Amino acid sequence: MKTYEVELERALADDDRRALETAMTLDDGTVLKPVVVRRLAGHNPRYEMTMIEGKNRQIRRMFEHLGYTVRALKRVRMGPIRLGDLKEGEFRALTEEERALL
Repeated sequence: MKTYEVELERALADDDRRALETAMTLDDGTVLKPVVVRRLAGHNPRYEMTMIEGKNRQIRRMFEHLGYTVRALKRVRMGPIRLGDLKEGEFRALTEEERALL
């Protein structure tokens, strides 16, 4: 399971949110499993998206299919492990508690 924070150029319409939360077939025939979408607080249209499957550029492709532009995208969790402030390419050792969760 992977969780991302996504910022869009505009707010997500209810119909489009429902489309993300059901299986989606892209124009090229790729079938994508549903994701869980949660609106994040603040003025920008930001959302938390959790997916079980993670196909190449899946989030960007889903939003592009629905006519949205992704302004920012950041992975914030892998399974039960919160990634925190890690920058691209950085890593850290797992804590004992995180190891136990795996």
